[in-house]
Amino acid sequence: MPNQAFTNTFDHTLREHLNRLARFGANLTESHSCFIFLPPSFLNRGTESEDNLIIGGYHSLCHDLLPNCIIKKGSGLIGWVAQHSQPIHVSPFEHDSRTLGMYKDDRQLKSLIGVPISLKRDLNKEQSLTGVLICDSKKSFAFSKIQGKLLTELAEEISTSVSLLYNHYNSKAQPNWSEFIASTEQLIQMLGSNSVEILRVRVNNFHTLEAKLGISSAVELVQQFYRLVQQSLPPHFPFYLLPNGDCLLILDNMMSSFYENRLVALAEHISKDLLTISLEFNRQALRSRKVQFNSIEEAISSTSFNLSNPVGDTQYEYRRA
Repeated sequence: MPNQAFTNTFDHTLREHLNRLARFGANLTESHSCFIFLPPSFLNRGTESEDNLIIGGYHSLCHDLLPNCIIKKGSGLIGWVAQHSQPIHVSPFEHDSRTLGMYKDDRQLKSLIGVPISLKRDLNKEQSLTGVLICDSKKSFAFSKIQGKLLTELAEEISTSVSLLYNHYNSKAQPNWSEFIASTEQLIQMLGSNSVEILRVRVNNFHTLEAKLGISSAVELVQQFYRLVQQSLPPHFPFYLLPNGDCLLILDNMMSSFYENRLVALAEHISKDLLTISLEFNRQALRSRKVQFNSIEEAISSTSFNLSNPVGDTQYEYRRA
């Protein structure tokens, strides 16, 4: 389960490193500014669409910036680089600087160069997303070929650094089973067994997503959903993704309905070609007047969707969303 400490450490480490690389890029090219744009999932901004780009790091001689700006993939010069994964060099640059999306006022730029950054969430897979490295200048001459080559090499360095950091921190996101049970026991000690509830979540339309989107896009959509689920949980609520694809959440029973609705909202928020994820829920109180389990694992097993007669009482809930 990714806790807040891991998230904060990842954010701080990555952004500090990207700012350093952006400063290096600006020095290499004697630029006015250097920006590194990344897809939101690499910056723990999973609620943003992957069709957007967010500034991960920058160095600029201008202090009047829009550091939280969002560039839509395919929109403008920066979006074009991300859309086509091709470099761009504009000299002379004859547009108002504000059209780029990062500046609050016109900086009277004279030239601009951008190169794509190929990124992988999974180092063992070919599928990748694209970020953008952008440098601009107020000098009248264009960027040289050697500067363009150096920026391409810098983009490769950024790609390696971001992918390694992302995979390093996210490899810690899924605990082993014993760690999950230990976290559950800690929550029980904190809240009391009468206040703990198990929520099992299943994506029930994966076959439809696979048939209409293809397996790669379907898998990516579901993985994005589970990343959002993890990011939405407080660090003390255990999370575990079972091998069959079911997701287990251990919650304060006062919060179970809230998180069910939140997960439905997250599933509706992300989509691919107008297709969204459909969910099923099973809930089971860890202890109640009518149900007594011999172990945490027995209680978890009672939430299985494959049980024809699930164990439970009025606190047990099955829901399709």
